[in-house]
Amino acid sequence: MYLPKKDIYQILKSVNTNVSQTQPTAFNKLPYINFSITDNSVNLDLNNNINYQDIEVQIDIWAEDSVSSSNLLSKVEEKMRENLYILTYSSDVPNTGNIFHIVSRFQTKI
Repeated sequence: MYLPKKDIYQILKSVNTNVSQTQPTAFNKLPYINFSITDNSVNLDLNNNINYQDIEVQIDIWAEDSVSSSNLLSKVEEKMRENLYILTYSSDVPNTGNIFHIVSRFQTKI
């Protein structure tokens, strides 16, 4: 079974230096990206071997303004697409204080 966390981390790290798998309790430096694997299910063949995996990754982008968060999403989308992930969802989250937040989801089959 393929476990994508390490590869996703490296992809996102190539776009932005502040990356983690969990959201920090306080943002010391923006922009910030955190991610989680929301689906890593397998499809089995008749011999009980993995035929393929459905993988979905949620990526949250945090920035000081709306334009910066959107620009970072564009860079993330390009890098994820280069690695065969398709953007399936993206939405602005109502901002809290002075931090702007975009949630996005990417999917692939391996």
